[in-house]
Amino acid sequence: MTKRYNVLNTQQYLQYAKDLGSDLTARAAEFGNINTNWQDQIFQTGLMQDYNLSFSNGTENSTSRYSAEYMKQEGAIVNTGFERYSFRANNTQDIGKLKIGSNIGVSFSTINPERTAGGRTLLEHAIKMAPYLPIYNQDNLGGYQRT
Repeated sequence: MTKRYNVLNTQQYLQYAKDLGSDLTARAAEFGNINTNWQDQIFQTGLMQDYNLSFSNGTENSTSRYSAEYMKQEGAIVNTGFERYSFRANNTQDIGKLKIGSNIGVSFSTINPERTAGGRTLLEHAIKMAPYLPIYNQDNLGGYQRT
């Protein structure tokens, strides 16, 4: 992701909260001097792999072609992506003046979409999460920090 939302750092966030009448300094001090940019934690460079294999042959009266493909693409957001297996077969046969052919293709795919929680997308959580919170907390179930 080349374009990101411009979010407040910890110092700006605490000052903004103070200006609104909510002093979060003591709460932030519980976690030490942390400045988490949550967008950096959810975005990744999505790599893509694509493999193709094909075989074809023919005679004077027939032709055939078989192909297979595997494609895997990571999403720009962690734990998202797409994976597909494709297979295809084409055959033709000349019987006198008659030409008979068949084509068949099948593919299987899996999509890992962006998950939502509490009616919000992961991106919305990332831009609204307090920057003074650490990513991990060994005392919490699952090891991640909660608000």
